[in-house]
Amino acid sequence: MSSFVRKNLLVATATFTAASGLNTQPSSATLIINYNDISGVNRTTQVPMTFNSSGDDWVGTWDTSNSGAGNVEWMIYGAGSLQAAAQGQFQILANQANTV
Repeated sequence: MSSFVRKNLLVATATFTAASGLNTQPSSATLIINYNDISGVNRTTQVPMTFNSSGDDWVGTWDTSNSGAGNVEWMIYGAGSLQAAAQGQFQILANQANTV
């Protein structure tokens, strides 16, 4: 499982590929993140992703500053005529010095 230190910006990218193997684009893409905040309250955040035409992919950025240490679940989905989704998890690391 990948891990990231709290207070960093997490940059997520997604490339959508058709059955033909060629890149294709949904009308929009969204990153959904489920995590526990610093107080231990479970939160779900939706991050609209932006199309990066030079990289032919979608990019979304999430600030981890409000996240508590622990596992984070994510999902990226494309909407419109092309519907596609991927999901996974990663871990936020925060030692005692990273609680201020």
